[in-house]
Amino acid sequence: LVDGRCSIYEERPSTCRNYDCRIFAAAGIAADREPITRQARRWAFSHAAPADRDEHEAVRAAARFLRERGECFPGGSGPRSPVQVALLALTVHEVFLETGDASGVRAHAAPDAARVRAVLAANGRFEAARAAARAARRPGRRGTDAVGGGVVGGVASNA
Repeated sequence: LVDGRCSIYEERPSTCRNYDCRIFAAAGIAADREPITRQARRWAFSHAAPADRDEHEAVRAAARFLRERGECFPGGSGPRSPVQVALLALTVHEVFLETGDASGVRAHAAPDAARVRAVLAANGRFEAARAAARAARRPGRRGTDAVGGGVVGGVASNA
């Protein structure tokens, strides 16, 4: 970002209005365009609490699972593009967290084929909540929302 604006595109495409390119850094994956990948690699995340770090690691684990196990999804239709992988990883990262001991400390869960069902269910819950929120904000109107941050705790800084 330069002066709060994207420095990659002269005119911001609609895709950029729907997501923040830091999603690639959060998910630990390359974008489909080298300038975006270079920028994403410059972002570093700080984590105020161990739970924030655990959530960030869960996003990365989700992205790895989605890329490596896409064939496990119905019809082999797992996310294919980096944008799809990163957005879905942010959306369903809680699937890759489990409550550990009695203290409630979260531990990373090992991905397996059963995770696909959990990923699909988590995405369904997210989409239903987003649709309900959109309907509450805009009665009688349809529109698009930006996919916001806040899924991963902590702060992103441009190194």
